[in-house]
Amino acid sequence: TPQATQTAVAKEDRRNTIDLKFTPFARGEDVGDLEDDLGEVYVERYGMDLRMDYIDEGGHLWAFRYGWEESDYDIDDTPRGGAAEDALDDATVWSLSLLHQRRIDEEWSAFGGFGMQYGGADGVSFSDGRNFMGALGGIYDVDENLSVGLGLLVKEDFDDSTEYLPIPLLTYRIDDRTFVRLRGTRADLSHKVDERITLRALLE
Repeated sequence: TPQATQTAVAKEDRRNTIDLKFTPFARGEDVGDLEDDLGEVYVERYGMDLRMDYIDEGGHLWAFRYGWEESDYDIDDTPRGGAAEDALDDATVWSLSLLHQRRIDEEWSAFGGFGMQYGGADGVSFSDGRNFMGALGGIYDVDENLSVGLGLLVKEDFDDSTEYLPIPLLTYRIDDRTFVRLRGTRADLSHKVDERITLRALLE
């Protein structure tokens, strides 16, 4: 069909390309009362995401991502709250992941990947603060503007238990520069200002 041909041409044009994305962020969260005697907890988080996408000769995607996040905790002035704030003030999270998405035909593609995350503060060893995760799933192109998919995330928690989480996926192209994306519990609206700058709003 003409629509399928246009989609195929667009994918052909992107072969053997590398796309670098750098996203700094800062946000505040009112966590609320973690415990009655700990007090009200407010967290300021800031960091960055660095992503490199490579589309090979076959039109398949390789995505490498590095993330870093620092947290600053503000806890009510209670005896336990002050001690907890001191312990958590240097809380840091960083992550590494690799994702491969392979096109099966004009409508279907499959993806799989793995990653590692470390979250720690003062006195936390690397082995206690790290966990591993993996994901796989499929994506269906409804038309040239809309794709939907479903994935499964397998995640090791810090207490050595394992979580299995479904990941709903949706991408909708409003126009050539503006996209709405849903990835699990994260939704974002992005607008490409030019070849170097993209504005993005996140909801999580």
